[in-house]
Amino acid sequence: MNKTDYLIPEILENASKFENRDQRISYLREYISHPLREVLKLVFDDRYVFSFDDMPPFKKSDVPTGLGMNTLFNEAKRLYIFTDPEVNKMGPMRTEQNLIGLLESVDPMEADLIVKILTNKFDYNGIDKQLVQDAFPGLIP
Repeated sequence: MNKTDYLIPEILENASKFENRDQRISYLREYISHPLREVLKLVFDDRYVFSFDDMPPFKKSDVPTGLGMNTLFNEAKRLYIFTDPEVNKMGPMRTEQNLIGLLESVDPMEADLIVKILTNKFDYNGIDKQLVQDAFPGLIP
């Protein structure tokens, strides 16, 4: 399969199913992409701080998986706008509008992942900072 055949949450879920750490690393290396790197950086690089306790109400997309107009592959590079310094610049209303627009435009699995990232609840079994540093040296300081 092509590495873009899977959504980023599917790649993370599949990697978390391996019992062996080396297999997780190998799988992540096989399916790495710039957007996945961006997601891993935002989750594990301490320079990125998210202070969301909860999300504004939004309606999850009902478009079948893989057929939506927008994906996290397109939007990963923009997630930094929800870090604390950027939120302070945008203000609460504009932040909420951007966030709702993003969450409603992507696949529900991707929306769930974005919520986990922004609320600091990233919880894929066996995928932690050390694994990411070992898999992709230099990605996270």
